[in-house]
Amino acid sequence: MRHRGFLLVWGFTVLGWPASLYADNDAKDVIKKAIKAHGGEEVIKKNRERPGQFAGQARIDAEGLELTGTMVMTALNKGDTHRFRQDLNLKVMDQEVRQSVGFDGKELWVTLNGQVVMTYDKPEDLELIRDSTWAEVASDLVVLFGPGIQLTLVGEDKIGDHAVVGVRVKKKGYSDVFLYFDQKTYLLRKVQNRSLDFMTRKETEQVRIFDDYADLDGQKMPRKLTFFQDGKKILDLTVEEMKFLDHVDNDFFSQPK
Repeated sequence: MRHRGFLLVWGFTVLGWPASLYADNDAKDVIKKAIKAHGGEEVIKKNRERPGQFAGQARIDAEGLELTGTMVMTALNKGDTHRFRQDLNLKVMDQEVRQSVGFDGKELWVTLNGQVVMTYDKPEDLELIRDSTWAEVASDLVVLFGPGIQLTLVGEDKIGDHAVVGVRVKKKGYSDVFLYFDQKTYLLRKVQNRSLDFMTRKETEQVRIFDDYADLDGQKMPRKLTFFQDGKKILDLTVEEMKFLDHVDNDFFSQPK
């Protein structure tokens, strides 16, 4: 939700300890403060077991054409897998257009006005999709102290009026993710990562910026989200309703039959 100038160069050793250890410990301290700021580990882990659903007004830039409509985003993180469904209703040239995109962990599908127009289920596609959505999993914060994850401070930046500090998340088999936190509140302000677009097979930079936080079942959640790809804004979403669901049907994230 992320550029960064480096605060410090970790080239020192103190009392014989490697400098990287201090960088890692400082980064872990930032994440701990961020977890607390967002509601605490217990609350986040509890909410993580439930699908989150956000509905609001969307403004989309489609190759220079600005489109407006409503969007409902539903997501569930289980382990390292980010399952999601995005339902979008737009008005294009006085015509109503309905598009849905979903990923159930095994297949990504796209429908247009109720008809399936794309599916991606090959192993190489799934690998790229999971890599791309790892940033969303990492944004849960409570997963960042798991095995095989390395955290390092990367420096300061400013997002609007907010001074932020960045943490680099490194995990074998996944692209690096950069999380930027408000230096006063420790709320997550930006997520940035580079990954291969599974459709074009080209590397792209994904950036999400978050603002206007509110409480949802004890957890701080953003109500304004802005998405960029390769430096170009592609989506503004203003959330009007957000909630955690007790459950969804098993096939909710799967391709409609």
